[in-house]
Amino acid sequence: MGNSENGGGGGAGSFLLGLIIGGALGAVLALLYAPQSGEETRGFVAQKSNEYASAAKAKTDEVTEALRQNAASLGDKAGDVVDSLKSKAGDVSSKASGMISSVKDTAQNAINQGKEAFNQKKQELEASAAGADGQQPNA
Repeated sequence: MGNSENGGGGGAGSFLLGLIIGGALGAVLALLYAPQSGEETRGFVAQKSNEYASAAKAKTDEVTEALRQNAASLGDKAGDVVDSLKSKAGDVSSKASGMISSVKDTAQNAINQGKEAFNQKKQELEASAAGADGQQPNA
């Protein structure tokens, strides 16, 4: 009845859960029916527990060290990226300053040339007007 309600199969999760529970029960039964005394069995269990705890601690230490190294490496890489960006920003700023200076010089030259042309034309017009006033007969 329970299997038909959820589609018939328990799936991989149910299989793994059954496998783990079955393994644990098998281990308990093996310890209970083992031809060792209780003291020997407790010693064996304590020894295996210590071995597994040591292995877990070693693996934890290994992973922690790897994470520290990766974090340090990432910090170094981030610092390199920041330095590179600062350098590129400085280059762009220098180029922009040079371009602004060039445009400013060009604009100033154009203004100066315009002033010179204006003054020259003004002088020509004044000279022309003075010459024209001198040639007209007086009434």
